[in-house]
Amino acid sequence: MIAEASAPRRKLSAIVMVDVSGFSRMMGRNEERTTVLIREFHARTQGLVGSHQGRVVDTAGDSVFGEFDSVVNAVRCCTGDPGRAGARQRQPSRRPSGSRSGSACTLAT
Repeated sequence: MIAEASAPRRKLSAIVMVDVSGFSRMMGRNEERTTVLIREFHARTQGLVGSHQGRVVDTAGDSVFGEFDSVVNAVRCCTGDPGRAGARQRQPSRRPSGSRSGSACTLAT
């Protein structure tokens, strides 16, 4: 008997990229302080992504790459909507000066 080929597995994901505006300028002004702020930014962003049921895939410099199974959760993460994330997200953010959330939510198969 010939085994039937299994159907290809497909997965839809919402992809989010978050970065800091003015990163190069900040590094030029104070590299040590910027490095500390970027580490804090990565940690906070990882917590934010996780609190919206996403996962951080990778970081590079001032960027964080996240993946979500739910587009709704990705959008809530990008817009700062706490949704089910709770009171933790309502606390003021200590982002580096000039930071922004540059988000692109894309469906990929």
